[in-house]
Amino acid sequence: ALLSSAASDDEARLEEVMENLGRYDLTALDRCHHLYDLKQIHERKYPQAKHGGDRGNQHTGGKIHTVDLATGAPEIFGFAKAVAEKIGLSRSAIAKAVKIWADLYPPLRRRLHGSPIADKQTELKALSELGINDQVRVVDLILGEDHPEIVNVAGALAYLAGGVQPTAEEKRFTAIRDTLT
Repeated sequence: ALLSSAASDDEARLEEVMENLGRYDLTALDRCHHLYDLKQIHERKYPQAKHGGDRGNQHTGGKIHTVDLATGAPEIFGFAKAVAEKIGLSRSAIAKAVKIWADLYPPLRRRLHGSPIADKQTELKALSELGINDQVRVVDLILGEDHPEIVNVAGALAYLAGGVQPTAEEKRFTAIRDTLT
């Protein structure tokens, strides 16, 4: 009974997540969250797909299996491939979004909701690539009131590195210098 309860919970959550992913007003942060949840449900439903399935090779005679989420057929694809066509995102976009959510420090996820960077996947990606302490420091700077000029991850990192936010002219000069180099 416990297994069927978990399975029905997963089915209900799957339906909710797919419905949410179909909405156009999702923030980038929400999309990352829903895709992460979808991956977790998929891996519970198809544990053999978690690491690419039972691929085998020419020496072992194993077979490659694939999974179809819609029909539940016994084929087993990796998560992103199985979901990509259903939600209109590429496999790499799905994998990137899942990784962003997984790498964001959980207490920061809640703080980011409703923030200016919640809808900017490039900002979320840059933030998720930092260590936990740096994530906290960067979010404190962006969302804090002490430095209203700091509005993005790059600006926060520049401030943390040198205590100053580069001006627009300094940014352009650096970009031109780096291009010429």
